[in-house]
Amino acid sequence: TVIYARDKWLAPGGILLPDKAVLKVSTIEDEEYKSQKLGFWDNVYGLKMTSIQKWVIAEPLVDFVDSKAINSESCPVFSIDLATVKVQDLDFASEFKMKSLRKDQVQGLVAWFEVYFSHSHLSLIHI
Repeated sequence: TVIYARDKWLAPGGILLPDKAVLKVSTIEDEEYKSQKLGFWDNVYGLKMTSIQKWVIAEPLVDFVDSKAINSESCPVFSIDLATVKVQDLDFASEFKMKSLRKDQVQGLVAWFEVYFSHSHLSLIHI
């Protein structure tokens, strides 16, 4: 992990890049993707395995999301100073609200980290 590497190898006075991270979430609607992932279990090489669908829907996925599927504003839920964070700091709860961008279904949440290089000698512009 970053924390392990920082504590083991970062020299005193050294800087960590990136040094800040913000966990953000948004909602998505992607019926085609959902149907593809769940529909697969309707016929797995001739076997009906629909009972697996309830487990598949409960498991988190790591995948790319088309930006057109995002249907809410992003919401920051946790900020991390990578230079000082401790493992126990990562056990957190966060209340948040998201604003819908359009009238649509919500089929899931997407989460990602935005990272920052605050020790840079250049002014950074967030796009």
